[in-house]
Amino acid sequence: MPSSKIIVDFWLDLASVDCYLALNSFRQALARLPERDRFTLALHPFLTQHTGTTTVGEEVATRTPGPDRLDRESAEAAARAAGITLDWDAELPTQTTEAHRLLLWAQQSEAEVSGGSAESLSVRLAEALLRSAFELGANLASPELLIGVAQDFNLPGAEVARALTDEVLAAEVEEANQLALYLGVQQTPVLLFDDTFVVQGYQTPEAFTNILRTVVQQAEAAEGNTND
Repeated sequence: MPSSKIIVDFWLDLASVDCYLALNSFRQALARLPERDRFTLALHPFLTQHTGTTTVGEEVATRTPGPDRLDRESAEAAARAAGITLDWDAELPTQTTEAHRLLLWAQQSEAEVSGGSAESLSVRLAEALLRSAFELGANLASPELLIGVAQDFNLPGAEVARALTDEVLAAEVEEANQLALYLGVQQTPVLLFDDTFVVQGYQTPEAFTNILRTVVQQAEAAEGNTND
């Protein structure tokens, strides 16, 4: 009997450097796992609005300290370990609604074919968007930027442009964001593993690896009990 899929729900804010580092770290961890093909990564939008001009460095410097939030020193260490060079002077996007429409469209399109693995188009596209924002200082509120990044993945520019203005997708993004708030998500990243337990904030690849191994062990134990 084939092993069942393990769902990881990932609430993602495209204006969060913590989310960029966490997504990169999670993918590193999963790549090390022999059971990686069992996992399906489902991205969910979390929207924040930034008024005026706020840089990445300013946002991190003015945070309320907490165990689930990176300070600048910790973020720099995590980025350095991953080979990432953060642009602390990059301006945060004032809104990311269209970028989340693009991710939702990509996720829905690929789900019709194969479902979403951690190497799926939408996940790789999400990391590319985050890289554009936090390493290259690109503006994720720019439709031209979004179309350009999508075309790097051989997505048709005309279809991407339609997705960015699709009101149905817009409503679905807003509905998903409201659901996140209803579920108590207040800051990201938040990961829900197999509807069992929640992990908040950035984790190192080593920590994510241990979490994933535990999830696999629990899933196998549950399947064993079912088969008894």
